[in-house]
Amino acid sequence: MNAFKVIASTYLAGFTLLMINDYFPNTLMSFHIPKWLIISLMVIIFLTNNFFVKEEDNERHTLNWLIISTGYIVLLMLVLPVFGGNSSTGISFSNPIISILLVIVLFDIFAKRRKLKVNRYSN
Repeated sequence: MNAFKVIASTYLAGFTLLMINDYFPNTLMSFHIPKWLIISLMVIIFLTNNFFVKEEDNERHTLNWLIISTGYIVLLMLVLPVFGGNSSTGISFSNPIISILLVIVLFDIFAKRRKLKVNRYSN
């Protein structure tokens, strides 16, 4: 398993725990996991990410990360309410800001994908 997969998996696991805690408050407390620990781990991984990703792979990894993380967040936002959760911070599709951000990210994904294809065929 390469460094990108480890970093992405850790981010998604930490983000999942934070989203579960948002939709089901005090869930992390029942597992004795402090929220600061998860946030600290994600910050440390974010800061060390540049040491593990090669420059030539950066655009491809960025596109992959945008697709995976966006799809995963949308999946969490669909699944967690099905299990009876309700976002305490407003991270849901009923929030217009979240919907606008999702549209912006989708445009960014398509733009990066097009740029990556053009760069690949021009080389």
